[in-house]
Amino acid sequence: MADSQGRTLAGLKAAENRKKRDPHIQSIVKAYDALDEYEAGDTSDLVLDCGGTVSFTQSFVYLGSLLHRDLSDHHDVDARIKKASKAFGALRNRIFGTRDVSERLKGKIYTGGVLAVLLYGCESWCLTAESISRLRNWHNKRIREMCRMTMCQSFVHQISSVSLQKRTGVFSIEYYLASRTLLWAGHVARMPKSRLPQMLTLSWVHEPRIAGGQEMTYGRSLERHLKHFGLMDDGG
Repeated sequence: MADSQGRTLAGLKAAENRKKRDPHIQSIVKAYDALDEYEAGDTSDLVLDCGGTVSFTQSFVYLGSLLHRDLSDHHDVDARIKKASKAFGALRNRIFGTRDVSERLKGKIYTGGVLAVLLYGCESWCLTAESISRLRNWHNKRIREMCRMTMCQSFVHQISSVSLQKRTGVFSIEYYLASRTLLWAGHVARMPKSRLPQMLTLSWVHEPRIAGGQEMTYGRSLERHLKHFGLMDDGG
C-alpha cells in the first residue's frame, strides 16, 4: 500500500512538472489568472458628480475599432473578419460568384469595398503571426471564390494563390497591411512633435520587461512592414 501511494504521488509530481514546462499550458493558466484578477477587482459602476454612472466592461467599440481589456488586437481582427464576411456575402450572388463579371472587376470591387471593411483601423494594429495567418487565410479564400475555385481544385491542379491574385489584380494581405500602416506612420512622422499621435508613437514606458516572450509592439510591426517592401535589411 505504501509503495502504491508513493508511486501515485511521484506520478502526480511528474505531471505537475510537465505542466509547468509546457508553454501552451502556461499561457492558458496565465489567461485564467488575468481573468481572476479582473473578476476579483472592484468593477462596480462609477458614479459621476452629475448623477450619471459609468459601467465597467471587458471590451467596447471606439471609432469603429474594438478595444479589449487585454489591449491585444486579435479581438478587433476577429470582429473585422466577421464584418468583412458579411460585406462579401452581400455581394456574392450578384458579383463575386457570378460568371457575368470579369475577375479583374471583381478584384477592384473587392479591394475598394470588402478590404476597406476588413482592414479598417489596421494602421495601428500590432499583429502577431497568428492574427496575420487568419487574415491571410480569409483573404486567399475570398480570392478563390472570386475565381470560382475550391481549395481541392487548386491543390489538384497545383494553382498557387499568387497566380489567382494576378488573375484578379489583388495583392497579398501583407502588401495591404504594410502599405496602409507605413502611410499612416509617414503621416505621423511629419506631424509637429507637439501632436499627441507622434508623442505616443515615440513614447517609452519606464518599466522592466515582462517575463517570458515579449508582446508585439508597434515598432516591431513597422520593422516587419519595412522589410516587406525591402526598405530594411535583416540586420536593421
